[in-house]
Amino acid sequence: MPYDQIFIGGTTAVLCLVGLWNEAWVLSETSKGRRLIDWFGQDRAPWVLRALLGLGVLFGTLLATGVINPVQWDTSRHRPVHDASSIASDFMNSRSIAVA
Repeated sequence: MPYDQIFIGGTTAVLCLVGLWNEAWVLSETSKGRRLIDWFGQDRAPWVLRALLGLGVLFGTLLATGVINPVQWDTSRHRPVHDASSIASDFMNSRSIAVA
């Protein structure tokens, strides 16, 4: 498993846990926390924050353990282009096929 995947997942989980630990500060001192209070009210905003940060902990843990994986693009179909004329000829060939 790639180390960057473990790092990103672990960091996400730890930061969300820190947010859960300091939820009162997050709600009162940050603009996003105050916006949650405006949207959901004083009683429901902590529960919304807990749910969001709990999902972040879950996502980070699953990413770090390899249960879920990031999107990996298939780059084998694309070959590097070294000659600018080959780009023009590929473009012209695709246009002639599309027109015909």
